[in-house]
Amino acid sequence: MLVKTVKIRIRFAACMFVCVKLLVCSACVFAQEGDSKREFRAWAVGGGFATVNFDTKMKIEPYDSDLPIFIDLEGNLDLPSTNAIQTIFAEYTLSPRHQFSASYFGARRDSDIQLANFKLPDAVYLRAYIQTKDRTRFVNLHYKFTAFNNGYNKISAFAGIFLLDIDLSLDAIGTLEGGSSELLEKRSEVAKATAPLPLIGFQIESKLTEKWSISTMFSAITGSYDGDNATISQTRINTTYDINPRWVGMGGVTYFDAHVKIFSKSESQKIEYGYKGLYFGLGYRF
Repeated sequence: MLVKTVKIRIRFAACMFVCVKLLVCSACVFAQEGDSKREFRAWAVGGGFATVNFDTKMKIEPYDSDLPIFIDLEGNLDLPSTNAIQTIFAEYTLSPRHQFSASYFGARRDSDIQLANFKLPDAVYLRAYIQTKDRTRFVNLHYKFTAFNNGYNKISAFAGIFLLDIDLSLDAIGTLEGGSSELLEKRSEVAKATAPLPLIGFQIESKLTEKWSISTMFSAITGSYDGDNATISQTRINTTYDINPRWVGMGGVTYFDAHVKIFSKSESQKIEYGYKGLYFGLGYRF
């Protein structure tokens, strides 16, 4: 398990390096297109926080059993359903039609709970003390092409790579049903998958005033990597306000829904990972 985790993290780092290298190389190519487009080139960086409501479920299907186990991590294990999380982003605008974007989002949730009994694939644990952790991360790298822009409305399409890193774990400590009441047993269940997946989507943006604009973005992600597979959809409705030529404020609503299937030597795990909520941020152009 340790070797597989190390290999996955190496692949994750390699994919990040390749994506960043492609981004830099593409920027260099576009930088040679001519002086007529130089006034459109600009970097933007920013960050913010979101208050979201999580909904996480796990279905464990042992290969040697026909009885799957269902776990609601918020409902059964008291993992925080509402949490404030941070996000960061960067953009490089090459011209009015071409833009590269990158963003990062990471969850950090923990819970400790005592249950009278708790069932896992190998046994039932009595008077179980359970620790649950969520360290899931997402990285979004994409290129966006603006197909239509009349100064007030824009329609864009984008494609890229979505780096998914599902990382859920629980540790159960208790006595086994039918065993000695004096002997404590420990069992760990880990659901982890790291995968670079293809991403496509579109964005519609409308300028309301000189300073206010609103946009809707939809993304679809699907694919498989190293035997695991995932299907993800994400929708955002975003409002931006130009504070001045350099600073911009933003806020909106977001919806995320992921279905991930992970295969190991002894079982398969089906993960439903979703969240929805509000986010606010601040960006700086230079």
